[in-house]
Amino acid sequence: MARGFTYAPADELAKAAEFEEIVARIKLVDEQDSGKKSACENVEAESLLGGVSAPLVKISEGFDFYCEEIAADELIEKSHAQRDTSLVA
Repeated sequence: MARGFTYAPADELAKAAEFEEIVARIKLVDEQDSGKKSACENVEAESLLGGVSAPLVKISEGFDFYCEEIAADELIEKSHAQRDTSLVA
């Protein structure tokens, strides 16, 4: 979205995207490629062209995932008030 496009997998782009949109995505990747091949640039190109897998957890679900999966052992024996304080701090 930061580059003006909504992510779509490559197979979906091939079926549904307008030809002009695909060309615009390729031009953007080409314009940004100054010969440097950092991991960040490769990921951006892959995502613009639909090659990156969709994330398993959506941002809107991230906090719940953190509480339930990542920090669960830290929160299990705390009261609701203590959990709220721990997560804010």
